[in-house]
Amino acid sequence: MIFNPHAYQEYCVKKILEIKKLGLFLDMGLGKTVTTLTAVRELKYNRFQVKKVLVVAPKKVAEGTWTREKDKWEHTKILRVSQVLGSQAKRIRALNTPADIYITNRENVVWLVDYYRNDWPFDSCSSLLLKAAALVTLMSSPSSGSSNTIFISSS
Repeated sequence: MIFNPHAYQEYCVKKILEIKKLGLFLDMGLGKTVTTLTAVRELKYNRFQVKKVLVVAPKKVAEGTWTREKDKWEHTKILRVSQVLGSQAKRIRALNTPADIYITNRENVVWLVDYYRNDWPFDSCSSLLLKAAALVTLMSSPSSGSSNTIFISSS
């Protein structure tokens, strides 16, 4: 399906690309996921400013929403998603799978931090996770020295 963004979605994509840390709070059904996927695709494949994206979301959202949305739109089908969910063995296998976006649920954040310790491959996990919010952390490229953090309301 071709993504024809509404003016507010174009505005949100533009702001994600301009502002390194921002909150994207839109009501349910207004396209937070496709808006963010669009920005991630731009940052990764056109601007080469990010390497890895970590999405921390409620379990139901982590289990299907991001992959389903990524596959729905022609321009985001290029993105590779790895779901860091399930048993410890499944989570480790998912982390070792080459991907652009790694998605997990909030309950796995402590495990993820313990697993990587001082070798964190994502930009930052120091941001406070808001109740019912998904945190997207975009890893900066070594040459850019910048990072992007986007809070996306999931309720």
